[in-house]
Amino acid sequence: MFFSGVNILAWCVMAVSIFSSSVKGTPTLTLLENKTTTFCDNFQLAGQDYTQLKYYITGANSKFQLGAFTAPNLVDLPDENIVCTLLDSRTGNCTRTQECLCEEISPGEYHLTYNKTADADTSNVTVVMHWSGLGADPIRSELYTFHEVSTGM
Repeated sequence: MFFSGVNILAWCVMAVSIFSSSVKGTPTLTLLENKTTTFCDNFQLAGQDYTQLKYYITGANSKFQLGAFTAPNLVDLPDENIVCTLLDSRTGNCTRTQECLCEEISPGEYHLTYNKTADADTSNVTVVMHWSGLGADPIRSELYTFHEVSTGM
């Protein structure tokens, strides 16, 4: 079988083109805003103070998908319990709950806002936006640690 330089070049271009179309975008998880009310700058009062975290999410590709079960989640550490998820696992649509709000900015671009009123369960808890990859290492946003919460004076 004889391959000319042109045929080999055409095959290489086609292979690169197929690979790039299956891995589009660069997965991005960015903490855009963190708004917190505190008492004396050191701790939050349970039931009164709140924390709002807003993330920017984009770059789904063949390894980092936005399917209902593979979408990014805000998880606590070290247990990695899900506290807020981008997409509803039943419908595949953006989540909309009292604490968790997903907004599609444009196709494939989302804002995920987590609103949490201070309570004993959030005291000094660390969270991170976590996106599991299919056959790839997960990517994570920067960590955020909630303030200590006072349940009474």
